[in-house]
Amino acid sequence: MSRLLRLFAGLILWVAVTPLASALDAELNALSVSNALGGQEAYAILQNADRATVQRVDSVLEASPSTSAPQRGDLVTLGEPFRVPAPQFEELKKILTSSSTYVASPKTCQFRANARYVFYRGKDSLAFILCFGCGEMEVWRGDAFSSFGPFDAAYGDLLTVTQALFPKDEFLAAFSAKQFEERVKDMRSQDKEK
Repeated sequence: MSRLLRLFAGLILWVAVTPLASALDAELNALSVSNALGGQEAYAILQNADRATVQRVDSVLEASPSTSAPQRGDLVTLGEPFRVPAPQFEELKKILTSSSTYVASPKTCQFRANARYVFYRGKDSLAFILCFGCGEMEVWRGDAFSSFGPFDAAYGDLLTVTQALFPKDEFLAAFSAKQFEERVKDMRSQDKEK
């Protein structure tokens, strides 16, 4: 009888604790994503966005990379922005609000913009400028630079969505998740040699 009682008590404890653990996981995820994006307000814009646009872009490359903070005008637009369809919009929000997206070791590379996603909540906007060469992104809140960091864990997912939105873009078609994994290994080994 006492074994049955312990089993029942364990079941009650599991039922009581599981929602608390889930709530804690959600809070930790929100905190982690907020930090990666440059603050809670940036996370709120993304989480509550009602639409997004995407646009092909490229970086203005200098002979010697600048050490100053990025400037909003450092991009060349390669077409007009267009609205992201609902299925891809929801997939992007899911990817970009997951803390695992932003976990990666540092790499050595030159950032080169390939795509810009802008999420809107009312008049507020949050832009993600993605480099598929190094798997890093700039995050802009309105016209203000918010953060910079990797998206290694979500590289394949973000590349798949982006390639689907630009099916005839030969430059984007040349990227693959497998090639990226190899490039990351090379970039990290170069860092260790320095």
